[in-house]
Amino acid sequence: TKLIKIVPDEGYEISKVTINGEEIKLIDFLKTDGTIELETFKNVQENKHIVAEFRRIPGKVIVKYLEDETEEKLAEDEVIEGYLGDEYTAISKAIEGYKLVETKLPKTAGTMTKDDIIVKYYYKKISTGTKEDSKQEESKPEEGSKQAEGSKQQEGSKQQEGSKQEENRQEDNKQQNIGNNASSNNNNNYRHNDNNNSVQVKSPKTGDYISIYVILAIAVLINGVLSTVIVCIKKKK
Repeated sequence: TKLIKIVPDEGYEISKVTINGEEIKLIDFLKTDGTIELETFKNVQENKHIVAEFRRIPGKVIVKYLEDETEEKLAEDEVIEGYLGDEYTAISKAIEGYKLVETKLPKTAGTMTKDDIIVKYYYKKISTGTKEDSKQEESKPEEGSKQAEGSKQQEGSKQQEGSKQEENRQEDNKQQNIGNNASSNNNNNYRHNDNNNSVQVKSPKTGDYISIYVILAIAVLINGVLSTVIVCIKKKK
């Protein structure tokens, strides 16, 4: 009788063997290389029906999240399951109050094996300041905003003052122009001729003639009244 040897393909393992429908204990026959050698059959009186079943060799990656130095567990493990020869990629996670230690990064990618692969991420606690420091830091933006508002108000008031000053200057210029125009009009009424050493006066207007006539009439009237009074006095004498 020949030796019966069961050899699985790469990436597979023997999961079950039956002889004439009866399952045998694998631990009694399994070799370190994953093969099985069955004992030779003696005095065979009947046919032997041998059935071997195979399955893919499972692989597993366990990702741990630990505190640096103490190795205290900070979060639940992540388990990546697959089969022998499969590729895997481990990913770190954000943990509140801790930061990842970059100098202790593990191998985050590879190929699964028969044995479990352990990937460890180490984290260090973030140091926090006192409450007073945090209050000061919170007050800084407020102070900055107040200063910004104050500077804006100052700039606005300066612009308003500048605009008022400009309006006053324009008003002064207008008044000055009006005065200059008035003086120039008065000067135009009298012209001085240096060559003839004479002063030329514009002829009076119609209103000026009427005033002269009125004055002359009044003078004549007064003169007549005075003459009548004198004659009356002489007659009485």
